[in-house]
Amino acid sequence: MKIIRIDQFLLLTGSLLILMTGWGCRRGKTDDPAGKQAKPVPVKAVSVRQEKLVRWLPLTGTVAAGNAVRISATIEGPIAFCPWREGDKVKKGDKLLEIERPIYRREVEAADAALSVTKARLADLKAGARSEEIAQAAEMVTQLQENTRFAENDLARIEQMVKSGSLPGEERDKARVAFVKSQTDLKSARERLQMLQRGPTETTIAVQEALVKEAEARLEKARATEAECRIYAPFSGVISAVQVRNGDLATAKAPLLDLLDPESLVV
Repeated sequence: MKIIRIDQFLLLTGSLLILMTGWGCRRGKTDDPAGKQAKPVPVKAVSVRQEKLVRWLPLTGTVAAGNAVRISATIEGPIAFCPWREGDKVKKGDKLLEIERPIYRREVEAADAALSVTKARLADLKAGARSEEIAQAAEMVTQLQENTRFAENDLARIEQMVKSGSLPGEERDKARVAFVKSQTDLKSARERLQMLQRGPTETTIAVQEALVKEAEARLEKARATEAECRIYAPFSGVISAVQVRNGDLATAKAPLLDLLDPESLVV
């Protein structure tokens, strides 16, 4: 009988154990799906660029516009122009509202006409009298002189007849009134002729110039009142509230529109 040594037996047993362990491991890798090779993860290559790093900090607060106005009117009347809605954008100088008051336009027209008349009279005064006007005034003086002589002779004749009893005293009184009136008319005509021949005085021109300034002030006031019928945007912004529509009756100092500048919003 062949005798196996103990050290050889131990070496053989160890080799078998190693072979069995390696075979089991290879089998486990083949049967386990997790042991399969993982799929590659897709990536995208981009160029390096600078961007702002935004950091959000959630807080609570109140947002207010530093530049905001409430539009109101200084006059009363029906709204004739108001096409706006909340959120509409407007530019500085855009017409926001118009109130229909035709009477103010009529006042402007009347003041303008009055100014034209006063300016024309001032121009006539500075230009002096025309030769035709002086001739007409001289002719009027001649005619009134004849009327005065006739009235004087008529008065003398009627006085004689009243003294003789041919006419009542009332006829003498009528003749005296006619004579006095003719004298007054003649005096006025002579003064007008002299004024035309001398030309207007400095005082007359100064008075007419003052009348022109007064008419200009009235026209300016009428235009200012009429301009209050239209309201324009004082700055560029957004309509935040609309209290009226076309046809509504606007009252003085009542709110009509709210306008704010989004650029002026602060927290």
